[in-house]
Amino acid sequence: MCFTSAVIVGGGKGLRMGSDIPKQFLSIDGLPILFHTALVFDSVEEIDEVLIVVPENLIEFCCDQIKVLNLKKSFKLVSGGKQRQDSVRNGLDQVDSKSSKVLIHDGVRPFVKKDEIISVINGLDLYDGVILGIPVVETIKKTDPGKIVNKTISRENLYLAQTPQGFKTSILKKVHEWALEDGLDVTDDSALMENFGFQVKMVEGSRENIKITTPSDLEFAKKLF
Repeated sequence: MCFTSAVIVGGGKGLRMGSDIPKQFLSIDGLPILFHTALVFDSVEEIDEVLIVVPENLIEFCCDQIKVLNLKKSFKLVSGGKQRQDSVRNGLDQVDSKSSKVLIHDGVRPFVKKDEIISVINGLDLYDGVILGIPVVETIKKTDPGKIVNKTISRENLYLAQTPQGFKTSILKKVHEWALEDGLDVTDDSALMENFGFQVKMVEGSRENIKITTPSDLEFAKKLF
């Protein structure tokens, strides 16, 4: 029976939010966004452990606060790194040695659905990587540095990537090692897999699975909640 780990990445500063408090600790209905996200993953039977990556200076605070959630699963708090990629690697270093599948999820995506998480986990029976995404529906324009439109890009087969992104644990660990050796810096883990020649399967997510990044995102999230 496979062992599945979930690494929830909440180690960033959230500068675009313009708040003194890191965005993952801003509240929705009295609970930090990050903890709402953790509760979703804790409710998925197919997940065996949850690792929550947070800024190193907030480890003690989180340890005290997370006890009130009464999480059912084994969980660990992990210190974040300088960049998101470093935080993911720190989380991977702490997954259980039995882990064969691992999900990487943004801590500020609290509206992901259980069935979306399960679809990613099940897809790993057939693929080395599986990610959530939604089709691009707006017209895409490319501009020059002066914001003059110089091209309209076909939206056929274009998707906006979401999380969780799931991978075979041993493979994701390898590509993170290779990326560190090569000095490769990317914005998501799927890009690492693609860079080293692994195929990643796209499965459709939902438009409710927003990433809370800006003040307007937060206001929308409160209404959505």
